[in-house]
Amino acid sequence: MAVLNLDHYSGKDFYTDGDVEDVIADIVQKGQNYTEFAGTKNYFAVMYHLSPERENILNWYPFHKSDSVLEVGAGCGAITGLLCEKSGWVTAVELSKKRAQISYERHQNCDNLEVLVGNLDEVELNRRYDYVVLTGVFEYAASYHKSSCPYEDFLNSLKKYLKKSGKILISIENRLGVKYFAGAMEDHTSKYYAGICQYENIHNVRTFSKGELEGIFRKCKIRHWKFYYPYPDYKFPSEIFTDENVNAQNYGRAYRNYQTGNVEIFNESEMTMALKKETAMGSFSNSFFVELCVYDASPCNVVYAKLNNVRKKEFRITTVITKNDGYAVAKSALHEKAENHVKQIFHNEKKKLPSIFSYLNGEWKGSGTNSRIQYPYLEQPNMDSCFLQWLQDGEIEKIKKHIDRICTSFLREAEYVEDFYGKEFITCFGTKRCSGVLECIREANIDLIFDNLFWTGSNYVAIDPEWIFDFWVPVKFVIWRMLNEWFSKYELANQILLGEQIYAAYGITKEMEDVFRCWAVHFASEYVSGSDVDQGIEPVLKVDIDAALKKQLYERTLQTALYIDYGQGFSEHEKSLCTAEITDGKFQLEFKLDPSKTIFHLRWDPVEGMFCRCYVKECCLDGQKVTVYPLNADRENDTVFLNTDPQILISMTAGTYEKLEITGEFEQLGDTYLGQRIYELSADSEKIRQEKRSLQEEKNLLEAQKEQLLEEKKTLQEKTDEIEADNEKLYEKIQCVQTELKMIKNSRGWRVLCFLRKFRRQK
Repeated sequence: MAVLNLDHYSGKDFYTDGDVEDVIADIVQKGQNYTEFAGTKNYFAVMYHLSPERENILNWYPFHKSDSVLEVGAGCGAITGLLCEKSGWVTAVELSKKRAQISYERHQNCDNLEVLVGNLDEVELNRRYDYVVLTGVFEYAASYHKSSCPYEDFLNSLKKYLKKSGKILISIENRLGVKYFAGAMEDHTSKYYAGICQYENIHNVRTFSKGELEGIFRKCKIRHWKFYYPYPDYKFPSEIFTDENVNAQNYGRAYRNYQTGNVEIFNESEMTMALKKETAMGSFSNSFFVELCVYDASPCNVVYAKLNNVRKKEFRITTVITKNDGYAVAKSALHEKAENHVKQIFHNEKKKLPSIFSYLNGEWKGSGTNSRIQYPYLEQPNMDSCFLQWLQDGEIEKIKKHIDRICTSFLREAEYVEDFYGKEFITCFGTKRCSGVLECIREANIDLIFDNLFWTGSNYVAIDPEWIFDFWVPVKFVIWRMLNEWFSKYELANQILLGEQIYAAYGITKEMEDVFRCWAVHFASEYVSGSDVDQGIEPVLKVDIDAALKKQLYERTLQTALYIDYGQGFSEHEKSLCTAEITDGKFQLEFKLDPSKTIFHLRWDPVEGMFCRCYVKECCLDGQKVTVYPLNADRENDTVFLNTDPQILISMTAGTYEKLEITGEFEQLGDTYLGQRIYELSADSEKIRQEKRSLQEEKNLLEAQKEQLLEEKKTLQEKTDEIEADNEKLYEKIQCVQTELKMIKNSRGWRVLCFLRKFRRQK
């Protein structure tokens, strides 16, 4: 059972993300899936603290069960659980009690964990550690160390917690990361270019370039260090590169952007390719992971890692390349539930492929949690890298030749299958169906992408046989997935090779593409991941520099035109252009007119291509004031033009003139004004809708009352009919009684009875 140590808690939390931490605490306590909160305003913060992707920064690192770890600034425990799993003891220090309690709640079943709340400088630890881990912490050193060299002082203060063989592991953003040049906000200040511009007027936080970090390490007399380059950054990395491969073709894949507020000034991928050509990518990587060997230790031998930690637990694996005397590649499970999946990959290497392919065979090593598949390292570049190089060199026919060889070899192996939509297929790919009968193959490797293919000169060697299925799979889906992955990665490939034509060459129709895309999405989000991780992707606003400059130019100058009617009406052939400076929103301009021609009408167009507010203070024709009439201004305000071709008619008498002068005020209407107008119109529209709803409700009420009255009328009519029917029956009975009485009166017995009654009265 983990320990929550509050002995050193000062009673004050120095750092917080606000109310979202209560949301995170609630998610942890209830055991909810964090992806259920996708689309909420705090989703990035929720992801940052709870996504398993956070563990990718360290789940490849070769910790040992005998290691002890001091985690400084542990936060809500994003990587604390991983450290507990990989090492023998973890002390997780956190200033915030709320965050520490969240971490404790998440990892309370770890019997090798102490969560300590307090300031590390005020705590006396009776242990020396193999590792001190700082994840997103080093940049805040100036907030807690009030000295002229806070970052050096912070590092030096950590040395006392290390064994002689100990290391400090730092994860931090690079202030010169290429994404910040391209338009990403600086992570800690939410300001554009704050880090690039040396954190002007910001003193409590800062990140560093590679050279600046190395300068700090030297001042601290640290002996050795090694830089790793988590991609796309240390927060949500999917790959770890080193100086050996950061400039290779595989660096710079398209990635999910989870942070809000990012814009695109230029294409980050294109810039990345340029920096790799200059072998400068290490200096412009978005983040760093630095391994500091403070005393006698040496850096670890990992040179590359690929991590799949957003999948379901049973599919979470990692591929790690290490270098000792030579290179070695190992594939292993990131979670105990994924051990069977790794075994399946090993068995898949024996599966069948078309004759021009063969699988790279690995060797099974270790057992249990230490088991892995070890492969020989292939020195040659994969087909993805070859294709990209040929694409850049213009050797398009080479690409087409290999694509055709690969695709036709699969098509030859296929056979028509009428109904392949069995239970297993639907589980993997969903229920969407293609029309017609499709050619299928068994033992289909749907992940046979160009990244996983190597050309030896005579055949193709395939790696990572992870997704091979024994049931029938349409062969064109395998081909489409291979091509689509490449075309999606490289825009240049689509422009030069024309993906649609390539698809058509192998019988892949537009309808098939749509269905295949649904299969691919279902496979990734439902079968492999169990949730749609793309829900967290934030849109990136593309910024058009030319449009911004044009807007700024219009804000300073007025490009204006005067249309002159010489008796033939207004036309583009008869107009005079004039540029006027705008100072404090005011302008003054003058048009020279031809006095040899009779002018019948004048129309002034203040600007073209934008909404504006234009107020004409004075208009003079040869020194005489004339009236102006806005032709297409807003109905409520004749100085506002909510169209891109504002026009103002100048009242005049036909004649000859030499000069037209106009003074006034001009303002380009930007998003704020238009947003306000849209809001006002929306409010008016909503008011009208409410009134309409009220009238409709009244109408519905009257209709209901009418229906009720009709029902009552119907009921009354039925009762009336019943009464009339009863009256008819009663009338008939009365008639019968009257008839009987009449008959009695006419009878002899009646007359005798009447005589006796009369006799009695007389007597």
